Amino acid sequence: MNQDTVANGTILGYPSVITPSCFPGFSPMPDTQRACQINGQWSGPAPNCTSITCNSLPLAFQNGSYDVREFGPPYSYNDMVSPKCDEGFVLDQGGKHRCSGMNIWSGEPPVCLPITCKPPSVFSNGNYNDSHANYQFGAVLVPTCEVGYYMTSNVQYRTCVGQNTWSGASPACHIVTCTSPSQLKHGTLNANNQTSEYQTVIYITCYAGYEAEKGITSSTCRENGTWSSVLQCLPVICNDSRGVEHEAILSYPLLELDAVVSVDFNSTFFIIKNGSLQVNCTDERRLTWIDKPFFG
Repeated sequence: MNQDTVANGTILGYPSVITPSCFPGFSPMPDTQRACQINGQWSGPAPNCTSITCNSLPLAFQNGSYDVREFGPPYSYNDMVSPKCDEGFVLDQGGKHRCSGMNIWSGEPPVCLPITCKPPSVFSNGNYNDSHANYQFGAVLVPTCEVGYYMTSNVQYRTCVGQNTWSGASPACHIVTCTSPSQLKHGTLNANNQTSEYQTVIYITCYAGYEAEKGITSSTCRENGTWSSVLQCLPVICNDSRGVEHEAILSYPLLELDAVVSVDFNSTFFIIKNGSLQVNCTDERRLTWIDKPFFG
């Protein structure tokens, strides 16, 4: 039997078969097996160990590409390339690919799926301008507050920028408040706090001899932070002159409660026989004579 010796000193004989192998990072060329022939020679050409390279990128995939930085091609043994999805897509499958053999890349084929966002979390006293189960990448939502509330966070809109990721912080709506009126003259006000919230109603009670202007005794805090009415207590004015009417009187004054004044009369055609020209204002809004005059 013919014999031969391999590199490690082992003696092999016909019909032994050996497979060439190289150190990591190298590949035998050719990589075919060699057999010990009957003539004591090995079949085939002697292999050489050639550096492993990948001469092109892994197979292309939809909606993305490989991030190759500044190296390759060719790519050396153990070089790695990362899949990167196009804008609006997210990597659902596959990761880095490694050059593990001659023109062989390890790793799963990448899959890029469209980015979507679930609805953002709800916020108190407000809502968004749209409502869907899912939103596409780039979708824009505008938050608004309910009537009587205002936005305390600087959030004008929110955009779907990543998988279930919205730009900006969650909006916050705070109730509108009105500054309570200053101290009321000639009356009392039931607003004890410096500010009152939206839709709060305040009331006034006027002192004796005074009345609410235009009969308005309440005011409501409106959605714009102002009061619906200006509340004032004004002196009671007597405007009923029926108790002092006479053809001799030229004019009737408008008097505040308890005020006393002398009226003008037509002295050309009338004289006062007795009594006084003084009138006063009663709490019934009537002008009355202090000492009823008689004219002649």
